[in-house]
Amino acid sequence: MKKIIKKSLILVAFGLIIYIPIWANTTINEYFEQNKFTDIKVSELVDSIFMNKHRIYEGLTYEDLSNIDLSFESKLFLEENGIDIEQKLNKFISKNDLYTMKFEEKQLYIGNLEDDIVALRNAAEANRFSKKEVKEYVDGLLKNTTVNYDNTISLNSAPTRKDPGVGFEAQSKNNFYQFTSYATLPNVNINNYNEIVWHFVSPTSDKGDTLDFGVRKGKWGWAGTLLSKTTGQTDVGLNKTLYDGDRIYYNIYRGSDGLLNCKLVNASNFSDVIASVRVRLNNSRNDTLAFNKQITMTWNNAKLEGSYISNGTFKDSYVYNSRGGYFRLEDRLNNNHYGTFGSYQIPSSSSYTTWYNSNYTDYVNITLPRR
Repeated sequence: MKKIIKKSLILVAFGLIIYIPIWANTTINEYFEQNKFTDIKVSELVDSIFMNKHRIYEGLTYEDLSNIDLSFESKLFLEENGIDIEQKLNKFISKNDLYTMKFEEKQLYIGNLEDDIVALRNAAEANRFSKKEVKEYVDGLLKNTTVNYDNTISLNSAPTRKDPGVGFEAQSKNNFYQFTSYATLPNVNINNYNEIVWHFVSPTSDKGDTLDFGVRKGKWGWAGTLLSKTTGQTDVGLNKTLYDGDRIYYNIYRGSDGLLNCKLVNASNFSDVIASVRVRLNNSRNDTLAFNKQITMTWNNAKLEGSYISNGTFKDSYVYNSRGGYFRLEDRLNNNHYGTFGSYQIPSSSSYTTWYNSNYTDYVNITLPRR
């Protein structure tokens, strides 16, 4: 049963009255005197702790404050890569703060650090990250830029969107909980505001619920996006400006709390976090997700004006199960969703896309006709 911090603090405070130290040599009574709280009730002191002054809010639980706890395996992994994680975590609120009565300005870590480090360990093994890359990735995590999406959403991927669309896809089987891949944004030439290019990954439950996370570009610059069958799209804020030809790295995984963690970072410097969101996908369960990587173009009117993209890629795409296994996506394919596809409104439109795979890299070019 979850214990609310406020109630826990009352118990801790009463316990401290019998001279359990707040700090090494300070009792609760001495704390009262030093801070002119001689006549204040303990409950009133506890209430004051929940003011914005200390940035600890009602509704947080012990579980919330355990979100930076790490397993022995994760600590060992970080130590082997030269990372003093304890020092780096000092800026985050932890459950230890309840007992030490240290109420400096601290941040609440967004997400679950153990989930994040396990996903990093998996990716590091598959991609053979250097120590420098591991350190950069951890630095990116600790920037704490993740945004939570509270609502449960069910989304559609490119081949089933209402707008006409063409492109490339490669979907895994439904046996996984994590996906990673390097990628390169295509060079883009857009002649019509309604012609849009999409570069994204779709985690899909075994019940068919799909979430699309990635970036899009129209007449203007690249933007982050989630795609919804009800709203069309939800914008995702990007922490940096993206350009054609930029190298990026996807890491998407289901957390222990059931939320999907969707991260996009600079492939040349993992500490450079482009976007990081957490969102709930209907019917998602560990080791039952498929992942579909896609590069597509869509348009929403009958007139095409010859927009095109070139040299978009996915490279070294891996899928992972929660038992530590990892596989190249191409070795765990759903062959019903592999290769180029066209719009159902235009039977010949699959020819708009050219694609080939070489050395586990997908190369994609799309040219829309003028008509």
